[in-house]
Amino acid sequence: MSAGAAILAWVLLAVNNWGAKPLPPEEQRVDEVRQRAAESIYQVAYDVDEAPVYRGAYGRARTALLLTSIEGLETRFAEHILYGHCRPDECDSGHAVSGLQIHLGRYGIRLVDDKAAQCVTPMAKCYQAYELVDDWDLAHRVGLHIYRTNPRQYSTLLPALRQANEWMAKNPPPATDEQVANGVVLAEK
Repeated sequence: MSAGAAILAWVLLAVNNWGAKPLPPEEQRVDEVRQRAAESIYQVAYDVDEAPVYRGAYGRARTALLLTSIEGLETRFAEHILYGHCRPDECDSGHAVSGLQIHLGRYGIRLVDDKAAQCVTPMAKCYQAYELVDDWDLAHRVGLHIYRTNPRQYSTLLPALRQANEWMAKNPPPATDEQVANGVVLAEK
């Protein structure tokens, strides 16, 4: 198995660990939804154009796990929320969007270098709610930039950090960032 595939499986394990227990009618596609969420988190955390939140041999793995933990605590990877169908008492009373519960400005949200900014006036490159719901990579990228801008924007920050650190201590990443970047094939255990 490649190092990248091993890390993706590791992220999916965390997603499954922190996801809500499937309840009808949502259970029909929960595996696909969680797989898509894990793949998106992996793609953003391991994107060479994105700096990881953490340094070190497992910086990108820890970044992926942090995003997974925040999303797990914010939405439990509930399918209806990830597809933009929040109930009235969810998504900060309808003011947040995506699994990371992103708050948009009046005209959306934009990426500025490695930060995120709400769009308070119309301008180019302001992403709208439907774009974050349709493009999970974009939603995770925006969420990562929000974290870099002001981590405390996530009300779940401290529990997410604790949860991610505890989980990583029990479930270390199966590959280093360098192994993933170099496409190393890991020995079978």
